[in-house]
Amino acid sequence: MIRTLENGIKVIELGLGTTQISQVVPKNEKESLGICFSNTIPSDGITGEEIIIEIHGQKGVNAYLIPLLEFLKTRGSEEDIVFFERVLSEMVDAK
Repeated sequence: MIRTLENGIKVIELGLGTTQISQVVPKNEKESLGICFSNTIPSDGITGEEIIIEIHGQKGVNAYLIPLLEFLKTRGSEEDIVFFERVLSEMVDAK
């Protein structure tokens, strides 16, 4: 769920089954612009209530994934951390 705190900060809750996550692909384009977080399944495009993370190239992907790994290190199991690190390593090697 996307919610707004009293001070205006938007919070995206993940892992509860309440937030829809999809790619953002502009009309007439083939490449994704980024990731869209929404409280509903977008059926007719962007409504203005979504939060979009625009990602530019591998550096943008790394900028998004590295903090997730650091977060996982504080809350995940050793198995989850090893898996995520392996996936990240494979992504870098594939480049």
